[in-house]
Amino acid sequence: MVAKSQRLYSIGHGMAIDQKTTQERVSNIENDSENRMSQFHAWLGIASAGGIVSLSSFAGGSPDPDYTFAQLVPSYICFLFGIIAAAAVVYSLSLSRSKFAEHIACSSNREIANEAIQSIPVIMSYPRSMTEGANGSRDELISKSQRFHDLAERSWSAHRRWSIVSSMSVAISALAFVLGFLWPIYVVVFTEKGLIP
Repeated sequence: MVAKSQRLYSIGHGMAIDQKTTQERVSNIENDSENRMSQFHAWLGIASAGGIVSLSSFAGGSPDPDYTFAQLVPSYICFLFGIIAAAAVVYSLSLSRSKFAEHIACSSNREIANEAIQSIPVIMSYPRSMTEGANGSRDELISKSQRFHDLAERSWSAHRRWSIVSSMSVAISALAFVLGFLWPIYVVVFTEKGLIP
């Protein structure tokens, strides 16, 4: 996965191409995609909550509410799992994006440190004791670069883990809603009990 505006590459060697318009279009498409996905996540939670409200209203209007409610318990459970999973999507996606932003920042700091390291010449002599401390600033930058590298790798791994959790939560929430919706139909069509005694 790469950051926005990093998905476009130069063509040829040293060829100057104005990519501003294309980058803006890519950014707009990505923003629109994220907005639609956020709306889908919200819809999953709202749909499951609406399913619980609708079933409760239906059961309350039944001649025998206790009987109808008992037949609809699997749907209630599915919708409840759908709401919990939808909330997990928002939470895990937020953490995933936070870790991705941390990865980008650490990677950028690492590159800055590496460029600074390359600009400082290595002082060498024999015996080595004569140059002790002479490369101190360079060694410090190397240490910082390594720390930024380690942080970038850890944040990337965390980003990937939370991204997987988010995708799994979306699938669970969608499946739970579908099952909760289909259960009453199954009871009415394929069982002799029905929803109303």
